[in-house]
Amino acid sequence: MSLMPANLRGDFAYMDAGNRIVSNNPALIPYIKATHGVSPSAIARSLPSAIRPMDYSSSCSPPGSQTGPYVRDVSVCGMTAGWGFVNTACGYTNLALGDEGQLYFELRGSNGSLSEGGLQYNSDSSIQPYMRTDYTNPSYQTMGNSDAHYQCDQTLTIIHGVAYSSAGFVTYTMVGQLPSDIDPATQWVNMNSQFFIPDNVSWLWLNAPSDITGAETNDGAGNPSPCMNCSISKVTSIAQTSAAALGGIDYDGSQFGSTGFPADGDELSNYIQWMEVGFGQYATSCVESGANSTCQLEAGSPSQYYGGQQCYPDWS
Repeated sequence: MSLMPANLRGDFAYMDAGNRIVSNNPALIPYIKATHGVSPSAIARSLPSAIRPMDYSSSCSPPGSQTGPYVRDVSVCGMTAGWGFVNTACGYTNLALGDEGQLYFELRGSNGSLSEGGLQYNSDSSIQPYMRTDYTNPSYQTMGNSDAHYQCDQTLTIIHGVAYSSAGFVTYTMVGQLPSDIDPATQWVNMNSQFFIPDNVSWLWLNAPSDITGAETNDGAGNPSPCMNCSISKVTSIAQTSAAALGGIDYDGSQFGSTGFPADGDELSNYIQWMEVGFGQYATSCVESGANSTCQLEAGSPSQYYGGQQCYPDWS
């Protein structure tokens, strides 16, 4: 629930030792079944689909995936840019060789194009810039200052989305370490008026695909959107090397920002802290200037831009 915006936390269900189910949403109960003595890997392989019955879905939400576990918070249609700060505590990540932890925003175009911009947490515990699309060749993009690396316990910033420039519509991605005089855990950073340049910043301006361009229409927060059937999502995931080959998740022991599977009766702890996440639009005031590039994000309240959550798999 800590991943959800305040006042928009979703439904819950609780099962006690006698298999009695309590939920704030009775519609959930038909989907809840007690299972005993099944290993996590067997549960994962038995899932027929990456989309669960209670996952958020809309005409513009991204498709499900079985390339690794994820938690995805999806905007309502019309939002084309995301902003947020994230800190991954040290000592709670253990990735199998070849696996990666990923923290990013995902932009979906009106005809299904996808781009991801953010951070990649490697098995050696270093964190590097990450940008990938399904409409370019190669799909992985080299960002400015691509050799930048970050560490656990650093507060990092990520922005990714579509902007309009002199060259037409582009996607703009920027990551970096938050300056020491800004602490999003104790102060509010006003995304509509405060400009700052992250330390050790990495960036990329990339031509946008044709399905995220068009006449601007006001989104649900009243800001002009270039694509009313697009969406932006905040994603925390593990890219597993064996998942695609097996046609689904293979639990290989990787842990990303957690203590792994909890003992009976314990809660799974989350050591990836997202802060001040917002969805909206890049204003036309974006300035392309290499490492000194700036973009203003126009956003409303979570009730105007937040759609819902998708998870794969559901271990509960």
